[in-house]
Amino acid sequence: MIGLKRARTAAGVPAAFSGAQLVKKNAKLLKAFYATNGAIKFDAALTLWKAAKEHLKKESNSKCAYCEADTAVVAHGDVEHFRPKSKYWWLAYCYDNYTYACQICNQSFKGDEFPLGAGALVKPQLPAAEPADLNPLAKKLCLDPLASTDVAVAAYYATESAFIVNPYIEDPEKLLEWSVDDVNKEVLLKAGPTQRAQEAFASAVEFLGLNREELKRVRYPTYEAFRTFRDVLLEPSVSQPVKDMVRTQMKTMVAGNLPFTGMLRYFVKEWGLVL
Repeated sequence: MIGLKRARTAAGVPAAFSGAQLVKKNAKLLKAFYATNGAIKFDAALTLWKAAKEHLKKESNSKCAYCEADTAVVAHGDVEHFRPKSKYWWLAYCYDNYTYACQICNQSFKGDEFPLGAGALVKPQLPAAEPADLNPLAKKLCLDPLASTDVAVAAYYATESAFIVNPYIEDPEKLLEWSVDDVNKEVLLKAGPTQRAQEAFASAVEFLGLNREELKRVRYPTYEAFRTFRDVLLEPSVSQPVKDMVRTQMKTMVAGNLPFTGMLRYFVKEWGLVL
């Protein structure tokens, strides 16, 4: 997992999740809230987040935001609600609550799970009876991504301590570490030294499946190739032009566009490499 950047531009954010269109969606959501006494069922009429998929996919370089596998290879990617819509219904159309995740991380593991430490996100304060005009409430139901900043979004969510790392808010590379099993040809996520790092590790394993068998194995060839490149760089007998080509390839592998960037960047630091 690596940190991701939200594109807060008119081209970077789908029009459906900002401005008047966001207000319209939120008004529909509020209508459903009052009609069901808060027991909203997200049926086909309320499943309105698919338009965000291609933008989210671009933000995460066609990789799952959690496991960093290429979604064209391991499992299809889709719009994932970081805070589950079943528990945080008012964030159903909040673009800042979306990630692009593979079906395995999202459906097989995370689902509606969302472990918390201290605090709780403040629920919207709504009148007991449905107002004649829902638009004033709809405008305040969630943050508009084009009218917000990364700092404002982080501050909004800071009222509760989520154990799962949100790669748009926290830097996973400061929390997650890696170890190698050369006998079984696997690369495993491991816990870092701080309490927050241990929370991030435990939730990544239990609720995202980041140490599932398939992932541990599929990471290894990437790691092995990267380690071979390192050995070439450190070999005195290798010519400088060859080393330059290898260094260029290693830079490409850690740039962020290819699978398992977070893992490789960790080993760059562990090995003390300068690329």
